[in-house]
Amino acid sequence: MNEASDLPHWTFVRNEPVELPHGKPIPTSIRGFMWAAELVHLNLAAWELREKGVPGGVLEIGSYCGLSACALAQPGPLTCIDTFVDSWGPTEAERYTRPEFDANMALMGLEPLVLECRSDSALAWLRKTPRRFRLILIDGGHSYSEAYADITGAIPLLSPGGVMVIDDRDFPGVRQAAEASGLILAAPKGGKLIFGVPS
Repeated sequence: MNEASDLPHWTFVRNEPVELPHGKPIPTSIRGFMWAAELVHLNLAAWELREKGVPGGVLEIGSYCGLSACALAQPGPLTCIDTFVDSWGPTEAERYTRPEFDANMALMGLEPLVLECRSDSALAWLRKTPRRFRLILIDGGHSYSEAYADITGAIPLLSPGGVMVIDDRDFPGVRQAAEASGLILAAPKGGKLIFGVPS
């Protein structure tokens, strides 16, 4: 498979669908910011945690057009949090991505629970519910304050034995937020930081 960064649109393009260990392949038409290896890793982690009996669904903060959601929802169930608004998109359609996200979910036959709002509001609401998650992907805002709020707001939602994956570790604010949150670094992998909740 050939993969490349589509810099004008800040997404990746590939010449073949992404074959997942568990579920249908992800078509090349679904845009996003993850390499195939990352999508495979997320899909496998969500599946293996479920097979190990870790309770709860999967939570994604930052969904964009649904590329990572396609990997996470197939071993789901998946809850997605996003405003679906990006200020940098070169076209209006790329600044509000909910229609594209919904179309991609329909194409894949997936039905995640979507909370279209700011992550602080969504996480506060989820903490008042019995919902807990075996896998949480943090891929929202990249400033220190945004990442720290997402990480610390999501920690109480992590099931015992669950895993939190933090994307975009190369952004200084994201890495500093992860370190400041009190989580324990387990292993760096494919642009991610994989953390466990301290005992």
